Amino acid sequence: QPAHVDLISLPSRKKLRQKNLFNVTKCSMVWQEGGEYLGVKVTRHTKSKKTLYNNLELFRMNEPGIPVEMLDVKDAVMSFSWEPQGSRFAIIHAENP
Repeated sequence: QPAHVDLISLPSRKKLRQKNLFNVTKCSMVWQEGGEYLGVKVTRHTKSKKTLYNNLELFRMNEPGIPVEMLDVKDAVMSFSWEPQGSRFAIIHAENP
């Protein structure tokens, strides 16, 4: 069963975008302060569930269709944060244990 990220507009409850995520162990979301970007940090496992890996799903909220970029990160992502006004972000990462 995949996990889903659903972006929904209120009060209409219209689904603006859905992104399916597979082999998910853990997720967290971080909004950019201006609401222009949403970052979803995804920790995934291999089919055997012995190895974990990370990626960032970056939603560009103000563009038509809300495109999503995926950034693979080989290390464990410990923290993720957007700059308050802009399109840059920072991550703290370390080698997987």
